Amino acid sequence: PKYVEMLAHVGAEAKRLGLGVDMATGTGWPFGGPWVGPQDIELRVAFDREGQLAPRPTGFRVKRSAPGGEGPVLNPYSAAAMTRYLEPFTKALAPLPRGTFNSQFHDSFEYQANWATEVPEKFLALHGYDLRDHVAALAGRGDPDTVARIKADYRTTLGALHLEYVRTWVAWAHARG
Repeated sequence: PKYVEMLAHVGAEAKRLGLGVDMATGTGWPFGGPWVGPQDIELRVAFDREGQLAPRPTGFRVKRSAPGGEGPVLNPYSAAAMTRYLEPFTKALAPLPRGTFNSQFHDSFEYQANWATEVPEKFLALHGYDLRDHVAALAGRGDPDTVARIKADYRTTLGALHLEYVRTWVAWAHARG
């Protein structure tokens, strides 16, 4: 509460002086923190001994976090993870007058993730075939043309998921002025 009180003062003084206040939506970078649960952490593509998909956590943690802000990094390919991530910010910043901040920002894309639980469903919706039927190609095995096509579609899927993640965050920020 004291921090939010000080933010309100900073915002009021900035307005008085004709300045804007920008704020990173995080405790450090990339986005993450102690409230990021196992369902929302970064994942990396991995394969089990049978060659099946077996994604694993990256283990990446927030860099240069504020005191108490240490924790796992948020998966940048999950809009649902972003929604849950923003809940503490929604609650904490609610008392601030609308327009206290000029903008929310993300200072750099320093993630290690290349998977999210949403990938198979999104892949199927975008490309009309199931990625899980082409795990060997995703792992780089097989006909080079097929491998290239699968990897291109996979990367397109990650791009689409990240755009949904960003749009979720932007909608949240815009809803709060």
